[in-house]
Amino acid sequence: MSIAGLSGVPTAHAATVTWDGGGVGDTNWNTCANWSSDTCPTSSDVATFNGTSTNNATINVNINVLGIAISSGYTGTITQSAAFTVTVGTSGYTQADGTFTGGAGNVDINGSFTQSTGTFTAPTTLSIASNFTKTGGTFDEGTNTVIFDSDTSLTYNVNVTETFYNVTLNATQSFYGLSITAGDTMVVTNNLTMTSGAFG
Repeated sequence: MSIAGLSGVPTAHAATVTWDGGGVGDTNWNTCANWSSDTCPTSSDVATFNGTSTNNATINVNINVLGIAISSGYTGTITQSAAFTVTVGTSGYTQADGTFTGGAGNVDINGSFTQSTGTFTAPTTLSIASNFTKTGGTFDEGTNTVIFDSDTSLTYNVNVTETFYNVTLNATQSFYGLSITAGDTMVVTNNLTMTSGAFG
């Protein structure tokens, strides 16, 4: 299940907007006082969580950011409330601490998913367009769906066995595919859907 060749991804010049928890008594994502320079992150920004503030954060609106980076030192919880949609651009999602709790909405990552520690609880649907790397922490898929939705080759690297409930492998080009690193195992306990012959 390996297809060679990884197409290049243009480098994005991202601004970093850091969660500082400055909104008194308010943990909402769209309260701009909670972010550095009192500016809410946009599709050109990487929303960053670190030791600047360990206050919890609530995603209470649909968001569209270039990336989400949860760095060491952030010990709070980011909660996707209700059915709000989280769209993450090509800078992807990285987690090195803290907790992300998905909700009933979708999380669409148009880049890589990387987790080294912390706890990630999947939303109803999690879409990942590039590599899936998990070297530590807890990934809780529940009874939700993870879609590997790629227009390029992607690598699955977990260093352990990772268990999913529903998985969809959705290559958008016939010559792309999923490469599972030697020694790694993907277990799917419910439905495995492959929408392209490239994954077989």
